[in-house]
Amino acid sequence: MRKYGLSLAFLIVLIAGLLAFEAARLPSSSGLPIFDSLYRSLQMFVVGFSLTNGAKNNIWLTAILTFLSYGAVAVSSSAVIAVFARSFGDPLLICWQVWRREHGIPGVLPQTRQWRKARRRAVLLCFGTVNRAVAQSLRAHNYSITAIDERFEEPAQLIARNNGVLLVAGDLTDLSSLERGRLASADIVVVAAGNDVTNIEIAAAAHALEQRANIYAHIASPSFADDLRESSDRGFPLAGGIRTFSVKQESARNLLRRAHLARKAREHDQQRVHLVIVGMGDQGEAILLEALQSAIANDLHPPRITVIDREADIVAKRFWARWPGLAAAGLPTDTAPVIRFVPLDIQSVDFSRMEECEPLGIAGTPVTAYVVCCGEDATNLAAGLRLEHAMALGRCPPSTIFLTVWGAGIDTEVYDGRDPLAFCKLFGAVEPTMEGANLLRQ
Repeated sequence: MRKYGLSLAFLIVLIAGLLAFEAARLPSSSGLPIFDSLYRSLQMFVVGFSLTNGAKNNIWLTAILTFLSYGAVAVSSSAVIAVFARSFGDPLLICWQVWRREHGIPGVLPQTRQWRKARRRAVLLCFGTVNRAVAQSLRAHNYSITAIDERFEEPAQLIARNNGVLLVAGDLTDLSSLERGRLASADIVVVAAGNDVTNIEIAAAAHALEQRANIYAHIASPSFADDLRESSDRGFPLAGGIRTFSVKQESARNLLRRAHLARKAREHDQQRVHLVIVGMGDQGEAILLEALQSAIANDLHPPRITVIDREADIVAKRFWARWPGLAAAGLPTDTAPVIRFVPLDIQSVDFSRMEECEPLGIAGTPVTAYVVCCGEDATNLAAGLRLEHAMALGRCPPSTIFLTVWGAGIDTEVYDGRDPLAFCKLFGAVEPTMEGANLLRQ
């Protein structure tokens, strides 16, 4: 209505005037019937308007046409003001603001600044789980949002309606679909099509189409994100001009920032933080790397991290090949982090039997916190509940358990005593994770 209100008002007054003049038309009037009435209706928007003889004899038509003439004058005046206000009004407003600041006069209506503030625009390429959360966060930052995808399921349509997202159907691998998104006018373009390689390819195509746009590609794997950053410095064509973000990395930062592992270690008189990570996927790797930075304190030794995974041997080889500098070989024990990989199937471990927990080294170094981040939410919750039950029975030393909940539809993350689970804390839900993402701070 803000954009097309004047045009709509013009059409309403024009058509209403046309019908009124036709109703007031005398049978003996000369000229073409409808065109004469149309001409008189147009005259209401300029000078020279006059009532016909037929209207003068009808009090209702006279009142209607008089009211429409005032409406036509209002529409014409508004159109003229809209054309010249930006050219003449802004300099006058600036002069007024300068004079007011020089004389120390406060603004009468400071809240009206937001009326003149232009809304930023975002284009989301694919409208899956990640970009739906991004849309809700961008909406809170007053973005105008357009989403492009091949199809939109009912949940996507509901989120789009609630957040004012314009949905455009199109193939993301087709440049014509990207052109319809008007990337040139976008302040930010976010690509989250599921697969990391696909995201980079689509982002590269969008960057080639419009190199001035700020393009972000979602990368789930921390290792792949680091490889992309290094290849971008060496001129790799697909990585140039593209920024990356990761829900898993943002979730790891949120967790380690709120977990206060160093404080918990001090409270339990531990010389170092001992973190047990169950599941070494993308989320587990992101938490491990973040923990190596955030768990270091001046009065504590570098952290001890135990990784539990069904394929721990393969995971360990891949990890040490990617991060050889983290190996503690040749360094004093108290000056280097200790990272161990334990081959266990978390679904078959009985935490109430201490002999099954011996590989974790719980007896020698008490656990500061557990982080369960396997692939399935149900697996995480089941493992956390079994571990909590063993703690409640006194068969396993008590400690905080952080459970990853990715797609269960939980809107808020729970870290305090309001959690209905005694030892368990939930984290990793997409919506709250994206609320404080780095890409929203640009």
